[in-house]
Amino acid sequence: MLKEPIRIGSKTIKNRLVLPPMAPMNTTNPDGTVSEFQFDHYPAYAKNGNGLVIIEASAVSEMHEPRTTIGLFDDRFLPGLSKLAALTKINDAVVLVQLINTGLSIMEEASIAEISHEKFLQYQADFVSAALRVKKAGFDGIELHAAHGFYLNTVVENSERTDEYGGNLKNRLRYVTEIIENIRKLCGKDFIIGIRMGARPDANESIAIAKAYEKAGADVIHVSFGCDRNLTKPEDFAFDARIYAAKCIKEQLSVPVICVGGIKTRDHIEEILESGYADLCAVGTAQLADKEWALRALQD
Repeated sequence: MLKEPIRIGSKTIKNRLVLPPMAPMNTTNPDGTVSEFQFDHYPAYAKNGNGLVIIEASAVSEMHEPRTTIGLFDDRFLPGLSKLAALTKINDAVVLVQLINTGLSIMEEASIAEISHEKFLQYQADFVSAALRVKKAGFDGIELHAAHGFYLNTVVENSERTDEYGGNLKNRLRYVTEIIENIRKLCGKDFIIGIRMGARPDANESIAIAKAYEKAGADVIHVSFGCDRNLTKPEDFAFDARIYAAKCIKEQLSVPVICVGGIKTRDHIEEILESGYADLCAVGTAQLADKEWALRALQD
C-alpha cells in the first residue's frame, strides 16, 4: 500500500510516505529568511520520493532575537519562500508549510489566560495571514502545529481564559477551529489545511478534538502527542502509542490521518497501512539520518 496514491483535499498524494516537519537546529538565516541549507535540504526529500513534504515549523508572529525558524509574518519573506516552493515541488511531491507561534512573542505573559483579548485575537489572525503568504509563495497548503505543548496545543488543553475561548473543550477548541475556517475563507477550497494535533491520554477526548478540526474544514489530521506525553496503548499493540492514538482517531474520521512515531522500515509502514491504523506514515528520524531512505523504501 505504500505506493498507492491518496487524495488530501483537492490534491492527489502519489504515495503514503510523509516527511514530517523537523527543524534542524540553527539552519535558518538569522533574519528569518530561508537559508541555502534549506534550499538544498527539502528538495532532496522530494526528489527521493516522499509523496508529502512538510516544511519545518515556521513562525507566524514577530519573533525575538535570535531567530531560529523560518519567518512568515512579513511579505519580505516571500522571495525566499517562493524559491523554496519552486525547488521542493518536484517529482510530483505535494508540499506544505507548518505554522507555529514559537511562544517567543508571548514570553512576557505569565500564561495563556493573561494574554489580553486584543493580543490573543492578533495572534490568531497571524496564523491566517501566514497561511495566505504560504499560498502566495506557491506551496500546496499548510499544517497548523497544535501538538507537543506549543501555543495552539496549550490553548486547547490548558487555557484558563474566562472569555469565549476558555472553559469547556468546545470553547477551548474555538480558537483553533476559527483559524481553520478563516484560512479556508481566505485561501480557498483547493488549498490544503492540515493540523498536527496533540492526542490526549483519554482516547474519547482525542477523537472529539479531531472531529472538531475535521468539521471546521481540516483536510488531514496528523496525530502526535500533546502537552501530556503519557499516551497509553494495549500491551499487544506492536507500535508506538502515538500510532495507537492515530488508529483510534482514524476509526471515527472521514479525512485522511497521518501517523508518526518510531517508524523505521517499509515493513512497518505496510503493516500500519494494511491494518488500517492510518492512511499515511510520517518517517522523521530515519530520513533525517539518511536522505535516501525513501528512495530505498519505495523500490519494488
